[in-house]
Amino acid sequence: MDEITKNLETHYNSIPVKIPYVTLRRFYDLLQYTFYRLPFSKQYKVISEICKIYNLKNKKILDIGSFTGYNSFYFACMRNNVTGIELSNKTEMAKLRYRLNKIKFIQDDVLHYIEKHPIDEFDFIFCSNLPIHYDTGDISTSKKAEIFFSEILSKMKSKAVF
Repeated sequence: MDEITKNLETHYNSIPVKIPYVTLRRFYDLLQYTFYRLPFSKQYKVISEICKIYNLKNKKILDIGSFTGYNSFYFACMRNNVTGIELSNKTEMAKLRYRLNKIKFIQDDVLHYIEKHPIDEFDFIFCSNLPIHYDTGDISTSKKAEIFFSEILSKMKSKAVF
C-alpha cells in the first residue's frame, strides 16, 4: 500500500462512528430512491393515476409479469406492499435493483403461484403486458389465456381490482 492509502485508512479507522464506504451501486440506489418522482417519468404518471383512482395506499398489490420491476417499484413508492411475479430470470435483476424498497419478487409461472399461494390477500392485481403473450391467434394459447383469467378472477378477493 502506498502512503496516501495508509493515511486514509488510518484516518477512517480513527473515526468513532463508522461511515460506510459509498460504492457506485449504493450511490445509484440512493439517487433512485430519492428521485423516483421525476416529472418526466411517463410510467410513474400512469401508476400515480391508477393509485389515485383506486385509492391505493398501504394496500397489498400483486404485479403479474413484473419483468424488471419498474411498475412494482412505482407502486411501492406510493406506500404499497408489492409482490412481483415473473416467469423469466429478470427477477434477479429486479431483486438487485430494488433491494431497498422491500418489494418481493418471485420467479414462477403465475398459474403455479396461484395454486400454491392464496391470492385473496391482495387488494389490487396489476397485469399490464402479460395478455399480449397470449394473443397469438393459436387456439391452445387462447385457451391458456382463458384459464389464466378465469383462475385469477375466481381466486381473488371479492373487493379486489384486477
